[in-house]
Amino acid sequence: MFLDSKNKDRLRSLFVRAVEGFSSVAALVVTFFATPILTTWSHSFVGQFTVNHYSRDLLAAVEIAWLLTVAGLVFFASLASLSLVLIGLGLKLFMRFVD
Repeated sequence: MFLDSKNKDRLRSLFVRAVEGFSSVAALVVTFFATPILTTWSHSFVGQFTVNHYSRDLLAAVEIAWLLTVAGLVFFASLASLSLVLIGLGLKLFMRFVD
């Protein structure tokens, strides 16, 4: 194509922002579906650990904190993974058609 370097940089920047937005939405979807599964699997361990090492009084607060921790870990791990893969593959395709 007949694009100068300034326009190539603009297109590349637009493409990267679009992929980052898509990755963010996809990470939210992954978090929505994966968080309950992972929380359920680890719920009994975290509950018993809290009761054995701290107090039964802290159990409700720890369960809420654990849910938020798992959700954050799932979101940011999936965001990093999806962004890396999509940007890498997308830029490879983008450069193939632009250059």
